[in-house]
Amino acid sequence: MDKKEYHIDTETVTVIKNKKTGYIYKDEEELKAANIDPNDISRDVVVRVTNKGLEMFKKFMADK
Repeated sequence: MDKKEYHIDTETVTVIKNKKTGYIYKDEEELKAANIDPNDISRDVVVRVTNKGLEMFKKFMADK
């Protein structure tokens, strides 16, 4: 059986939030500058499939 390799285009967004205050930091640099306890931080990662990625996913599903 031939194995094909597919590349699905995605965009990744990380939200860095202070658990106690609810403040959302714009990036890791702002977080480091704030000198916050790492236990008070949550990171949420969102992965979005782009339109180009959706087209590739359709092709992948059709090949199965």
